Parts: sequence; C-alpha cells; structure tokens
Amino acid sequence: MFKKILKRDGREVPFDETKITDAIFKAARAVGGEDRQTAMELTIEVLKLLKKKYNGQVFGVEGVQDIVEKVLIEAGYARTAKAYILYRDKRTRMREAKGELMDAVAEILEETSRENANIGNSPSAKMLQIASAASRQYYLSRLLPEEMSLAHSKGDIHIHDLDFYGKTLNCIQIPLDRLLQEGFNTGHGYIRPPKRPTSATALAAIILQSSQNDMFGGQSFPFFDKQMAPFVENEDENEVFQSMEALVYNLNSMHSRAGSQVPFSSINLGTETDEASRKVTRNLLLAFEAGLGKGENPIFPNIIFRLREGVNFNPGDPNYDL
Repeated sequence: MFKKILKRDGREVPFDETKITDAIFKAARAVGGEDRQTAMELTIEVLKLLKKKYNGQVFGVEGVQDIVEKVLIEAGYARTAKAYILYRDKRTRMREAKGELMDAVAEILEETSRENANIGNSPSAKMLQIASAASRQYYLSRLLPEEMSLAHSKGDIHIHDLDFYGKTLNCIQIPLDRLLQEGFNTGHGYIRPPKRPTSATALAAIILQSSQNDMFGGQSFPFFDKQMAPFVENEDENEVFQSMEALVYNLNSMHSRAGSQVPFSSINLGTETDEASRKVTRNLLLAFEAGLGKGENPIFPNIIFRLREGVNFNPGDPNYDL
C-alpha cells in the first residue's frame, strides 16, 4: 500500500506496517493487554486513515503517530492510547536531549573563553566540558523526576553541579593530622609520615589532590594551624614561610582534576593560640598575600579565618595581631 515513509532526519526509508503493530502492542502490554491480533486490526484502521489523508503522498513518522493516537482513542482503548502517548512523549524528550547535547558539544569545541576560572581550554578541559554536558542531559532525561527536570530546564530552580548527580560525594573535611601522623595510601603506594614542614605541606597538597579526584566539591582542612603545628615547632620563620609558600604554589599549579583544574581547596585556621600554630597561620597568610611568582592572586586555597571573642576578635586578644 505504502512504499516510503519520511524519517525525522529527512531520509526516506521503506514503509513497514509491522512497526505500527509493534508500537500499538507494546503500549497495550504496558497496561496489561496481550492480544496482538487486536493490535493488527487497529493497524489496518491506521492504514485506512493514512491512505485517506495522504492519498499517495509520502508522509512522516509524526503523521503516523498522530493517527495511531486517534484510532486508539476512537476505538475505545483509552488506557492503551495513554500509554502510547506517554511513550511517544518520552521518546520525543530523549531525541530533544540528544539534539541539545550535540549542540552543546559543538559550542564547547568552538568556545575559547573561560567561564570557570578554574577550567582552561586545554584538550582535557574540553573533554571535561563535553562529559559534563552529556552527564547533565542524561540525568535530566533519565534519572531526575520529570517535574524537577522541567523546573531546572525552565530556570525555576537550579541544580548545582548537576553533572555529578549520582556519581560521588560532594565535599569533605579531611583529618590532616591523622594522615600526617600515620601516613596514607593514595592507591599507588604508601606515603610515610613527614618530619619537616616542607614535606608536611607537600603531602598536604597531595592529600587535597587525591581526595579531590574522588569528589566534585571542595576539600578542606578544618584545623590547619593545629594540625600543622607539630612540624614547625622547632623551625625558624623563614623555613615555615618557604613551606607555606610551596603549599600555595602547589595548590595553584597541580592540574590534577578533570579538565586541568587545580584542587578546590579550603583551609581553616585562626583560633589556636600556641606559638607553633600561630607561626603556621602567620606564614600562610604572608605567603598567600605575597601571591604567586609575579604577584598574581592565588585562586586557591580559600583561607577561612575563624573569629572568636577572647581569641582574635578584640584588641588584646592573643591572636588579634593575626
């Protein structure tokens, strides 16, 4: 009866009426139906309407689906029609997501700007952006509840770090003191405990780097001054400054995350009043203030200086000078 059908991409392919029967039967089975003969009879009605409407002209897939819906509803198979419509809508959204993904990939490959200061335009950075775009489309079309997916797409809500949804944990506070005292394993060998401040800060950077590769959010040392204090007690100011400067350099140059990103790191300090902890805080702040090699502002670490009355908040407090 019909020789050709027009696909959505513009290609003409041989018409196969069994595909109509298969689609109707699949929708029927979704609501408990098991009679393929009925699906075949409904297909005949669809073919009659197609012949009447198009009269020998080549028609498209959407036209066939519209008539299938019409036949199902008019024949009294409302539940089957609903299942067919829902499946059709799902397939439509999947096609749209695929098209949007291809558009996003093309834009990424052409783009030369840096939307995120921590992501460059190197080949690995492009790969990260493409993988992120694919992940977002997958989660929006396959995993998230439809109402949440639509709300995000319309801008009613924003799901932060959507590209990592379902992959791993977000952020963590790292017990630096325990790792430096006991040593640790990054997966490729055991690291012995350090003895000098320069070694300790080098390992601190490696700890942040290793942890960052297992997560997508920020990595933090909660009590850096206290945790680093044992390694600086008997060291002079210059040695401690050099070790803190090395830490700042490492955290801004170790392109260890996907996309050539440096670790998203935060360091908490400021409330320990013993001299060793104060030495750590003072020299890290000085190293951070000095900037990188030509005075550039460091991107990381985020330094979180905690305030507390009686410690550093008011003049006369032991850490007020810091």
